Amino acid sequence: MRLNALSLEYFRNYLSARAEFHPGMNIICGDNAQGKTNLLEGISYLAGARSHRARYDRELIMFGIQHGFLTGELECRGRDFNVEITLNAGHGMNYHSHENRDEVWTVISGTGRAILDGKAQPVKAGDILTMKAGCKHTILADTELKVIEVQLGKAISVEDKQKYPMPQA
Repeated sequence: MRLNALSLEYFRNYLSARAEFHPGMNIICGDNAQGKTNLLEGISYLAGARSHRARYDRELIMFGIQHGFLTGELECRGRDFNVEITLNAGHGMNYHSHENRDEVWTVISGTGRAILDGKAQPVKAGDILTMKAGCKHTILADTELKVIEVQLGKAISVEDKQKYPMPQA
């Protein structure tokens, strides 16, 4: 598996940053206190959904901000994957679908509701949801909800997202 890119928003000292990686060796260098370790911590968090430096996830989010985002673009066995993490209590994402990719969500903590093609279902830690391309879907957090999202497809792009009105489910 290879990490091609990492995007950080409101993560530690990064307001917004994107790092793209060479398939071979990468050297991360810079002056002290500029975010090298924070960048490595973001990579580590994507791999294991926990920080090697912080006891609480709250410590990873920029001071004064309610949430942070990490997105990893990975390649494995000739397929592209995106991994994203974050949802806060009372929040959710748009009801949407993708034409060029499937998604698998693994709930790692918290509770909420998922809506898949108009049908609501409760979700909790340990649940795994699979959405094939074209499936309309969203997830809404009742408590702080942590989800690992894996995107599977040949042409993963942020443009591959069709939004819909939220169903009354």
